[in-house]
Amino acid sequence: MDVTISYNNGVIFIEAKYLAAISPKTTHDPHRNQIIRYLDLAAYHFLNYPGSAIECFLILITDTEEPPSVLTHDLLPKKVAESLASPGLFGNPKDIIDLLTKGTGWISWENLNEMLKSTRDKFRTSVEEKFLDDLILYLTYKLREAARIRNERKQLSLF
Repeated sequence: MDVTISYNNGVIFIEAKYLAAISPKTTHDPHRNQIIRYLDLAAYHFLNYPGSAIECFLILITDTEEPPSVLTHDLLPKKVAESLASPGLFGNPKDIIDLLTKGTGWISWENLNEMLKSTRDKFRTSVEEKFLDDLILYLTYKLREAARIRNERKQLSLF
């Protein structure tokens, strides 16, 4: 997991994929993909104990124009239920699965950059504006670099 933000009532996980794909298997289980593994960790470490988080979000950032199939296919509640660790670990598996599947989403790097640009004027302080300007500049650069790298890979594959 690239970023974990926990707060009073919940936790937000962010998995950022620049030019890499989502791993279709994990080190200890070739039948579980990277996202299911993260959901399993979220359920076990943040949602399974008294007084623990009641909200859980997983945000996947990719360079794809469409949501990855892992989110459109593998995150169906039935599939998640089959893929998580033993249901005996969780208080109420259905509630946990509903929370995990409803709190999982995707955004592309391009859409994230556009969203930041469109909200730039909503920030109040010069420090916030400077941070956002720098972030937008950095994302714009990384998007250009990603396009260049994909183009080079495409050219190399022609030979």
